[in-house]
Amino acid sequence: MVKVEFTDGRIEEISPASVKDILKKLNLKETTTLVTRDGELLTHDIHVYDGQDIKIINVVSGG
Repeated sequence: MVKVEFTDGRIEEISPASVKDILKKLNLKETTTLVTRDGELLTHDIHVYDGQDIKIINVVSGG
């Protein structure tokens, strides 16, 4: 399983998949969400494997 940590401290576990598919499973928009692994920004085509931890960062902008 992949451990997913959110900025609010919530943690979920999901099946390994690409970043794009993980965001889809979590009902998150690709355009407003960043995903990191070990402090490195992941693109949507990167696969996240069993036993890896990722962090979800929601992007907010205003004017």
